[in-house]
Amino acid sequence: MRHSTLGVLVLLAGATSAPAQDPDVDFAAEIWPVLESRCIGCHHAPHLRADGSLKRPKGRVRLDSVEAIRASKRGKLIVPGDPDGSLMFETISLPADHDDRMPPADQGAPLSEVEVTRIKQWIAEGAHFGSWESAAKGTAESIGVGSGARPSKTQPPITALVFTPDGEAVVAASQRGLQVHHWPGLTLVKTIPIRLPNLHDLAFSPAGDRIAIGGGDPSEAGLVNVLSWPRGESVRQVGDHDDSVFASAFRDDSALLSAGFDRRIVLWDLQAGTALRDFKGHSRGVTALCWLPGRKVFVSGSLDQSLRVWNADTGELIRSLSQHTGSVHSLALRPSTDPLPMVASAATDRTIRFWQPTIGRMVRYVRLPSEALSIAWVDEETLVASCRDGKLRVVNTFTVQIERELPAVAKLGYSLAVHPTDGSVAVGGLNGEIRRVVVRQGNR
Repeated sequence: MRHSTLGVLVLLAGATSAPAQDPDVDFAAEIWPVLESRCIGCHHAPHLRADGSLKRPKGRVRLDSVEAIRASKRGKLIVPGDPDGSLMFETISLPADHDDRMPPADQGAPLSEVEVTRIKQWIAEGAHFGSWESAAKGTAESIGVGSGARPSKTQPPITALVFTPDGEAVVAASQRGLQVHHWPGLTLVKTIPIRLPNLHDLAFSPAGDRIAIGGGDPSEAGLVNVLSWPRGESVRQVGDHDDSVFASAFRDDSALLSAGFDRRIVLWDLQAGTALRDFKGHSRGVTALCWLPGRKVFVSGSLDQSLRVWNADTGELIRSLSQHTGSVHSLALRPSTDPLPMVASAATDRTIRFWQPTIGRMVRYVRLPSEALSIAWVDEETLVASCRDGKLRVVNTFTVQIERELPAVAKLGYSLAVHPTDGSVAVGGLNGEIRRVVVRQGNR
């Protein structure tokens, strides 16, 4: 269907339960088939067209689950028990030549008199969904894997890096998709083109059998595609952000956080593909996420210059940390058994700040000669930062001194990953450049 502010597809958005009774109209058997055949083609989860562009549901309204219907961004446009007060009934019963009639004229004939009558009766009975929860297909539309990378003389920048769980390869994200490089030689093993624009983030699941890729269209849509690993097949898509996703973080193998430039943070059920909880509070885009030990609390970083500490189970904002004077774009948890976890944050103010977020304390900070674009811990006392000038800074986190400056990439060290055992790091920069930098020899 074409978008209309009074479209039939948005009019289910506010459906709630009426007093308990046995309704005569069965939503799953009588109402859903009408929506599925006449509406769902334009109003389901964001997905990719054959040309690789992202298509959002018309009017940003989804009809593929009860949750999506009730969470419609167009508001509550159905009044359970009152068909005449419901715009849904009004628009589907308009004359066939009326501009606001749904479905639109270019999408076929109006709903039949029987269909309109049954929808009216369904609303009158309280707009019950019964046991119906989501579309019969069950899974979200898959972004999928393309058939080949577009050749380019100038390679796109490496926007994210992550080591495979066994440490034998590093996965790099760019607009060419995912490239898997053998470690430490950095020979290209394979390329997995991803038909998702503006890739920004990579994260492996705790079991290491899936990888999440975040991205999307600026000011339009943000998604996370979850692939099986090492096969690289799309198994789940979650998102529904209104801007690009810049960070994702697995809570466990069945739940994932995503955060985007739309200021939202969402906890997703990866089994059902539905949102468990929405965390709102940042005044600008969210760029970084970090789980604390136990994974009941997490920290977010934002362009609004703050870190926020959240209770993942309740959605409660525990505290805000606002000492940065520039946009925060990277967070990293210290590997430690200390009962007070420590998180490092990097911002455009050229500082890296060290926090004990559970008690709201900033412990110390270091100012760098060049802005850190990505940070990671090598061990409990060593943190590395890939910087705007292309250099890698090695910071002693106890003395907050820069111990070394090492050459890494030509310019703009966008991304960084620390190898799990060999004391080296991968740094990604412009023009598809990836470099191995040795920080220390072997394990300490």
